[in-house]
Amino acid sequence: MFGGSTMFRQGSRLHSFTIPSLVETIINDDNSDEPKVACINFGLGGTCCSEALHLLIHKALELGIPNDVIFYDGGNCASYLPLQYFAETDETSHRYLIHKGEISLHLEQNLYLASSFNPNYLIYRAIKIYLH
Repeated sequence: MFGGSTMFRQGSRLHSFTIPSLVETIINDDNSDEPKVACINFGLGGTCCSEALHLLIHKALELGIPNDVIFYDGGNCASYLPLQYFAETDETSHRYLIHKGEISLHLEQNLYLASSFNPNYLIYRAIKIYLH
């Protein structure tokens, strides 16, 4: 099972209340002689559908071929993908900060890395840390 923070465990204090765990419990709770099902949680907070697909292709399929795959995405896609489109099509300010296939979390990281070599930014951060 793949998805963002909802699939991963956001809001659930116990692993037994994650979506994959609950689905596994419901399917295996029928007391039949059929083989039991194992639902593996590949949820990762802050990701969107394209990242979930990359996770399936480049990580999960290396572990084995699943019988079924479930994606529970949408919330992060609605938030991040319009920003990604804007950043990819903006020919001026964000041209070299985001690349095809990245989302806004990558943009935030790229901006942080770009500013980490700026002396004014480093002085600002040092003052902020000192005050806290």
